[in-house]
Amino acid sequence: MRALVDHYRGQPNDGDDFGIIGRRQGELTQQLPSAMYWSLLRQLGILREPGSLADYCRRRVDAAKHHAARSALHEEGEVLEADTGPWAELPSGELDGFALSRDEAEWLRHRFLASEDRSDDRRSLVSWLLDPARDVWWTDVANAWEHPDRDRFPVATAEAMYLGRDLDAFIHSARITYNYLCALGRPDQSEKRDDLIAKYEAAMDDWRASIQAHLFTPTRLKELDTWARQALSAARAPAAAHQRWDLTNAFLRKWLAAVTGTSNVLTSPKAAAVLTERESWLKQSRARLGNPELLRAWAGDSGYFHLDYNWSIAMLICGDIHGHGKDDGLGTARRMRDEVA
Repeated sequence: MRALVDHYRGQPNDGDDFGIIGRRQGELTQQLPSAMYWSLLRQLGILREPGSLADYCRRRVDAAKHHAARSALHEEGEVLEADTGPWAELPSGELDGFALSRDEAEWLRHRFLASEDRSDDRRSLVSWLLDPARDVWWTDVANAWEHPDRDRFPVATAEAMYLGRDLDAFIHSARITYNYLCALGRPDQSEKRDDLIAKYEAAMDDWRASIQAHLFTPTRLKELDTWARQALSAARAPAAAHQRWDLTNAFLRKWLAAVTGTSNVLTSPKAAAVLTERESWLKQSRARLGNPELLRAWAGDSGYFHLDYNWSIAMLICGDIHGHGKDDGLGTARRMRDEVA
């Protein structure tokens, strides 16, 4: 954490928007970054042991005690069995900051590619983007569905991608409406309140103007439901995950009925009731709608963002690998992108 903070210090945002866990709390941070990337280390075959980070630490302590005990008892000249350790063989060389060397980039590329055992039409976008056959790396692509090569994406993966795009475009109306209702319910008659109301009214106008190409229909919602249930079954998800999806799917059906049943979602009592019920179930005593005291402290823009389904994170990782794993690096990719543009 300290190394990351030092790395970004002095940059335009000074680390604020880089998602550095522990930047403010330091040693007092409760949820350490390693707890989040631990499963990815195992998925990529970098870590070759089961269990949590705590399990790993316990095993290392036990192994060290066992080794110390054997070292104290073994006879002179006896060769002890080496501990191969839980880690895959790492690239050679000393770590030097956060820039990847060519060997490190190619090693990481191989780890991503080797960790995936799927047919070509079901490859993940990360695997497809890191394929050595990719001779161009496109930069500044805001969303996966805006990628210049999207028509070449794996078929099943592209299907999920477009479902995600349409869902986000549709559900943005709920984000706008929720924030509008919060602004409307603020007990203060301030300029800030009026500005927020105007902001979300304008956002809804923009949404109406742009949504027609991606508006969810009952048929599209059924396609999403089918995909989600198949994905949960394939992942052997627990019953709780299926129950969460059932509740989410029920909310989407209600919201679709509310949106398509009115000419103005912001003033629709039915839409307000759907959001109030949803928030009450999710937040319980922390629900804002209908609670003037919580709304008084509300500053705006709650959950007011578009989903990119971790695309921005994937772009960072793949960009690091592409930038050092090929002779011409990102320079060629940028030139080709600019020429096309």
